[in-house]
Amino acid sequence: MKRNRDGRGVKIVMLATMAAIMIAMCMGCGRDEKHFREGERLAVAGRHDQAILEYRKAIRHNPRHTRAHNALGIIYGGRGLMDAAIAEFRHAVLSDTSYAMAHYNLGNALKAKGQFGEALLSYRRALLQDPDLAMAYHSMGNLFFQIGDRPQAMQYYSKAIELQPDYTMAYHKLGELYVVEGMQEAALAAHRRALELSPGVPIVIVGLANAFAAGDAPDSAIYYYRQALEIDPNLAAARLSLGAVLKDIGDPGGAVQQWEKALEVLPKGAFADSVRKNIDRTRQQ
Repeated sequence: MKRNRDGRGVKIVMLATMAAIMIAMCMGCGRDEKHFREGERLAVAGRHDQAILEYRKAIRHNPRHTRAHNALGIIYGGRGLMDAAIAEFRHAVLSDTSYAMAHYNLGNALKAKGQFGEALLSYRRALLQDPDLAMAYHSMGNLFFQIGDRPQAMQYYSKAIELQPDYTMAYHKLGELYVVEGMQEAALAAHRRALELSPGVPIVIVGLANAFAAGDAPDSAIYYYRQALEIDPNLAAARLSLGAVLKDIGDPGGAVQQWEKALEVLPKGAFADSVRKNIDRTRQQ
């Protein structure tokens, strides 16, 4: 009888201990989501420093809060803090291996660091979880385009468009690839489709202008460069390319003017220095 009473006592103690642990665990129940939602609200409002604090609070209450880790990674990546971004995305995928977007975001951060092999693995893991994730195919296209494997890039851009027929940037990048390949008509068709899908987007307009410039249609190129600059006067890519076309058609003064305006918005560095040298050479001709 004594043994039974002792056994009963041990069982009661164990149940009480388990209950205490569950109560302690639930002390923060809901708090993680509360802080996460507040972080989301602040991030949408552009208040990223405050959003970071809220996401960290969510993680403090729930270290395996996948979406909070992912959201932190996005903010860090946007600030160019790629090592911090990669760390957060890794936390996210370890917390939930089925979270396709975290794998995708990790791939983008690794690609930005030049870790192409690991980036490709992350994109493929994203697609294992979501085979219809068009943006993963698009990013794989960008990766292969960057390393010079244009046939693979073309394949992945085309797959992204197949999955998402209104994918503006997939058409835009496919158009850029066709320009490099010398496929003029295909390039114009891709860039025109991108512009149909997203009219008024300066970088998309510049893509069409570049296709005309590559196809020896300077008047059309100039028209679209100027159209893009009407929308965004600080778009350095448009001014640099417009300057190149103006120089080619015999207007060095106009070219220098565009390049000087580009320098007003270009960050200091080797590229800006090369633009200055080009301006000096053009003035001397």
